[in-house]
Amino acid sequence: MILGMERILQYIYYKCINYNFIHLLCMPIDSLDIGTFNDLYCVSLKSSFNEVMMAFKDSSSYTLPVTNEYGRFIYLIDTSMLLNVVLKCPTRVRLTVADVISYNGVLPESQLHRVVYETDSLKEVLKKLHDADANNVVVLDSDQVVKGIITTSDMLLFLGFSVGLFQKSFRNVRTETIKTFDTSPDSFQ
Repeated sequence: MILGMERILQYIYYKCINYNFIHLLCMPIDSLDIGTFNDLYCVSLKSSFNEVMMAFKDSSSYTLPVTNEYGRFIYLIDTSMLLNVVLKCPTRVRLTVADVISYNGVLPESQLHRVVYETDSLKEVLKKLHDADANNVVVLDSDQVVKGIITTSDMLLFLGFSVGLFQKSFRNVRTETIKTFDTSPDSFQ
């Protein structure tokens, strides 16, 4: 058996219940120090293939939220989707995020299982990560605006510190900044 992230999270989850950390699981995620809310890169449907590649490189992430012009969540795009496009379309110079999504044939509605809200509890986030069989979920506010991403690694580190499995000195700090690529015609002048 391979010891994967889901098994480790499951172990920590049960340890939380057995050692009276259940209150931690009931807390809303906006009150916890968990996830990536600093230097979060988002792309739009109009972002070019090259812009998306640079966003992946600069963010050191494998998944990026796709937003509309108001910052509202539309989709999650990942590096495997770009690889599919590279294999199918060698002349990818003028491709946009919308093209990448259509090449992969996945509808935006299918991404809703990877969405959590700032007011959701830690338990609900754990359930979404497990049920979606995903490595991350996107965090939205009540207006569907992207606020951050929580990965299984973030969850593991947070719960490990909270339950006392890890030393506190490794804990990272959550701050609030989101970077969006401007794809308006004025931005290229």
